[in-house]
Amino acid sequence: MLVRGSLRSTLLLATLLAASPAVAAPPIAYSVGKDVFLTSPTGAGTVKVWSGPGKIVVSGLDFDPSSNHIAVLGTDRMLRIVSYSDAGVGLSTESIPTNNCIINGFDFHPSDGSLLVSRWCSASNSLEVLRYSRGSYSAPLITFGDPQTNATREIRWAPDGSSFFIGHANLAGSAIERHSIAIPSSTVTVWSDTRADLPSFDVGRCSGGTLTDACSRIILSRGAEIGSFSYNGFGGSEPTTVVNPGVFGHYSPDNSEIVYKWQLRNNYQLKIAGASPRIIVSKGDVGASDWRP
Repeated sequence: MLVRGSLRSTLLLATLLAASPAVAAPPIAYSVGKDVFLTSPTGAGTVKVWSGPGKIVVSGLDFDPSSNHIAVLGTDRMLRIVSYSDAGVGLSTESIPTNNCIINGFDFHPSDGSLLVSRWCSASNSLEVLRYSRGSYSAPLITFGDPQTNATREIRWAPDGSSFFIGHANLAGSAIERHSIAIPSSTVTVWSDTRADLPSFDVGRCSGGTLTDACSRIILSRGAEIGSFSYNGFGGSEPTTVVNPGVFGHYSPDNSEIVYKWQLRNNYQLKIAGASPRIIVSKGDVGASDWRP
């Protein structure tokens, strides 16, 4: 029999639980070796969300802005989609078929959960961009020239999903190109350089997915320096502002901060640049990282 005091305690506990906000998974992902962690912008509340098989090393990460999924690329060339709970607990992993292709870059759509992928396929000897959704790839949106003289790397959706940016290089140098989804062959170069090394970059976040001049920003990592430039409409300009020393920068949701890697001796730390610069991972060889939009 339940006594009155116990009933009162039970009702109080139920009320408190109902009023408690849902636990939100930390919004920054990073890898160390084959392990993927989630952490907060202060480095607190770190949890391991996934661990890869064998002796792979995670080489790329990307958050799905619309759901609890992270795309993970390993040195085994396998692209996987990891789902996790609101508490940051890994739930399941979907392995995407390689189709004898090597993934160069990937990025989740701003709202529909599909992945934009750039890859090289040995069977067709082609560099191509396509979408992966619901267990299958689309037909290529665009293919590039002879893979012996061309290369692709980073690929990013524009914030409104109307176009995408891709890092491209050939014998003439390197560039970041913008391609319309409606007409993928419609190309505008928003940045270029005579050096042929491929750039690493991230595209600014836009509130509500609406592209405006205020959020039309790109950060570019080359060497050990992160630069920033703006693009207007379908055009762009050369990087003019050095944001911070470091590599592989990613914007925060409001573009006010950047999470990036910093080499310390033989390892990489994970740091944040902005109004309050700080170290969020000081130990361990940090590999890939991303900040959920």
